[in-house]
Amino acid sequence: GKGQPIIATGATTGVGKSRFLEEVRMKNKKQGWEVICVSYNSMANLAPRKGENDFTNLQQVEDMFFSRLLCMLLPSDEFEKVRLSLNTRFKSISSRDVAEIMAKKFAGKNLLILIDEVGMLVGERQDGSKSDAAVNRVISVLGTLAEDITMLNKKTCIAFFTALNQSMIDSSCTNSSRRIITIPLPLLSKEDVTSIVNDKKPDVNDVVLEHIFAISAGHSRTVEAFLELEWESDGSS
Repeated sequence: GKGQPIIATGATTGVGKSRFLEEVRMKNKKQGWEVICVSYNSMANLAPRKGENDFTNLQQVEDMFFSRLLCMLLPSDEFEKVRLSLNTRFKSISSRDVAEIMAKKFAGKNLLILIDEVGMLVGERQDGSKSDAAVNRVISVLGTLAEDITMLNKKTCIAFFTALNQSMIDSSCTNSSRRIITIPLPLLSKEDVTSIVNDKKPDVNDVVLEHIFAISAGHSRTVEAFLELEWESDGSS
């Protein structure tokens, strides 16, 4: 495959992908890395805008991804100047243009680019079937961008994205001809659930713990929701 690999994790909604990325962000920031986060997470009101998942116009998908990325690191007035300049010269934003901007901004520093919920870019055809074309395009340009920044900056630039499942990651790997290193994000074990619950409510007995694990099936968001309900009921008693 092409150049340096991309890192990915795939798991269904609510397992903890966004939280995992936040932990990755915090750890790398403490180690002196620069970190940029781009999210398509609908729960954070960052779902794709019209056109961002239009698999019939992949150049537009690419341009809108770069626009979203640049919005995260440039002041609004500077971003507008850059966007107008690039559109005037090239009609669209290229990976190399964005790499040059980012290499200059983060000169001499290692950079981590995190893309959360890229699976939200899946589009729907007229017959109701799904298309991963927009997802694959973004992952492909993400890999190229990381390579270009690494070459220009003489420092490491790593790209890391989350997807809804392993098949989406495999599709991106095949279509982009890039090696993708997958980090598994399994469901919580019984020991994990016990540790989380005991940390929040140390007085919970073993019978209740068994019920929580049985109901949640190791699904982290379900465990969190249960604990929130318990706290609310405690506060109202």
